[in-house]
Amino acid sequence: MVTVTFNKDKSYVVKGKETDALGKREKLHLKIAEYLAGKAKANLPALVGKGTATNADKATGIQQAKDKAAADLKTQMDAYGNKWGEIAKAYQEAYNKDTDHSHNAQGQADWESNWQKKGDAIIQTYGWK
Repeated sequence: MVTVTFNKDKSYVVKGKETDALGKREKLHLKIAEYLAGKAKANLPALVGKGTATNADKATGIQQAKDKAAADLKTQMDAYGNKWGEIAKAYQEAYNKDTDHSHNAQGQADWESNWQKKGDAIIQTYGWK
């Protein structure tokens, strides 16, 4: 299960200085995060930890193999999580750059109309569909 949340402490919106432009910007950031979470779920590889060991003591050998399998699985999960993080960073940074954090009205309007298409292009550069 993937959950996307809004962290108001990391928002550019300052209490008392809210504007429609900033509100739209923050909503699109959240929409992008939700979309990317769905893409991450769809691109989740089959993760299988593998480990082998040989030891004269059977119980020790089994435990060593389990430990190696767990470490292998963790390596795969970390790689997947890191890739997701890289994609999310690239996606959100492209949005921020093109819109100058909502100061570029034309860029903001373009992203509001084409955010999914723009994001898919970024996602595909990382090998995700």
